[in-house]
Amino acid sequence: MNNILTFDSIGDDLLKEPSHKVSGKVKMDPPMRVRCAICRNRIAKSDARMSVSGKHEASFTNPFGFRFRIAFFQQAPGCKLTGKPTVENSWFSGYAWQIALCALCRTHLGWGFQSNDDNPFFGLIIKRLSDI
Repeated sequence: MNNILTFDSIGDDLLKEPSHKVSGKVKMDPPMRVRCAICRNRIAKSDARMSVSGKHEASFTNPFGFRFRIAFFQQAPGCKLTGKPTVENSWFSGYAWQIALCALCRTHLGWGFQSNDDNPFFGLIIKRLSDI
């Protein structure tokens, strides 16, 4: 049931928002908008990125042999979940998944995951996003 292929780590320093020193204080830039690469719809804010099992990104292969590199987000208000939640072939034990589409152009952007015990999250396909 566990179809995890690999968890690839990236440096946490690559995930931090750019900052600038101003008068001895650090001023953080506002979060960037992560967008659909097809229609440029706003999908999520960069500060909604999160870690799952200690990783901010991971690679998975579905039962049909398609490999996906996904980034994890706490929220993705620009996505619309479709289909009935299922635990079949879930990459995360105890989590049901649904397909996440761009709410504007309906491009498949990834998946929404939910469990009875933890907060839901999104795994979005990096190649289908821009400004990430």
